[in-house]
Amino acid sequence: MAKAKRASSTTPGHVNPQRQRVVRRVGPSDSFDGQYVYELECQIPRPGGICGYRYGANGCDIEGAGAGRGRQCPRCQAGAAGEPI
Repeated sequence: MAKAKRASSTTPGHVNPQRQRVVRRVGPSDSFDGQYVYELECQIPRPGGICGYRYGANGCDIEGAGAGRGRQCPRCQAGAAGEPI
């Protein structure tokens, strides 16, 4: 039986360990050469639903290469300001 291929951290729908969901690829990064910016949406539960804040992040930061343990929401997790989307 073939081993299932793991989806990339930049695949739309992927949720990182900090509950940030990839929405779409936006375009080339202005701040990190060779990277793309991805729109993320915060999935942290809040009263009445989820945070839902959307912001941009470089692909290398989604799982934590540049952000330590995975990108965190600028609104409710005190994460760094996002890239323009």
